[in-house]
Amino acid sequence: LWEYDPDADRWARKATFPGPSRYRGVGLSLNGKGYLVGGILAMSREAARVASDTWEYDPGTDAWRRQGDFTGPARGAAVGFVLGTRAYIGTGTNAGRETLRDFWGTDLVPGDERD
Repeated sequence: LWEYDPDADRWARKATFPGPSRYRGVGLSLNGKGYLVGGILAMSREAARVASDTWEYDPGTDAWRRQGDFTGPARGAAVGFVLGTRAYIGTGTNAGRETLRDFWGTDLVPGDERD
């Protein structure tokens, strides 16, 4: 993870993401913390391996923490946004690489974390 300071025109290295490598995950910011939800872990011609894990990044401590799984079906290439105090994640593709047409709301709050 890298942080850019536009005033100093400088990049600073931050804590390395401890979870499995992925692409097409959803990144969100809520209550001053960053979140990474789901994504595609691997893809073959027939299927994809998708994640449902949620990770929280706290810029105050420069640390990642594993949260509980996303409450909806695992997905990659989804979209996400925050409205008020809730995050919404939807669409994307499942492990069978089929298009999903749903949206889920979540608070992304601590309490369901896993070690």
